[in-house]
Amino acid sequence: MVLAFANVALGAALAATLVYMIVKAPFAPSGGTTDELSLVSAIRVNNGGLRQALIDTLLTMIVAGGAGATLCNLRGLFRWMSTRGGRFPVALETPFIIRPVTGGLTGLVVFFAGNLVVSALDDHTHIGWLYFQGRLPYVGFALLAGFASQEFMQRLKEVAKTAFGPGGREMPTGGEQTMTESSSDQTR
Repeated sequence: MVLAFANVALGAALAATLVYMIVKAPFAPSGGTTDELSLVSAIRVNNGGLRQALIDTLLTMIVAGGAGATLCNLRGLFRWMSTRGGRFPVALETPFIIRPVTGGLTGLVVFFAGNLVVSALDDHTHIGWLYFQGRLPYVGFALLAGFASQEFMQRLKEVAKTAFGPGGREMPTGGEQTMTESSSDQTR
C-alpha cells in the first residue's frame, strides 16, 4: 500500500512540475519566418538564453518521461491490487521503483532522437524546441515513451543491434557465391 501512495504522490508532483515547465516555455514570435526565428535564436545565444532553454527543455523531457512511467506504475498497481486481493508481489517492487527513472531517461532519448530526425529533414538550423509550440510534440512523445519505457528500451536495443551490430548474413571473401550465417545467427 505504501508503494501505491508513493506512486500517487510522485505522479501528482511530476504532473504539477510538467504543467509548470510547459507553461513556462516562451511562445514563438508570431508571423516570423524560419530565418527570422533563427536570427532571434542567434540573439538569444549571445545572451545565454539558449543554454537555459536547453536545460529547461531537457528537464521537461525528464519530467514528462517520469510522469508517463508513473502513470504506467499506477495502472499496474491498481491492476495487481484488484486481481490479487490487495497484495502486491515483493519481487515486482524494484521495477516499480526504477520505472520513473527509466521513463525520464526515455524522455531524453525521445528528445534527442526526435531532434535528430527533425534537423536531418530540415534545411535550416532548427531549434523549434526553444518555444512552447515546438516543445509540445516532444513532451507528448516523452510521456508516451515513459509510459511504455520497457517496450521503448527493447525497441531501442533492436534498432541499435540492427544499426551497429554484425550483419545477419555475410558474403565470403573468397569469391564464393554462397552466403553464410554469422555466429550470432548460429547461436539462436
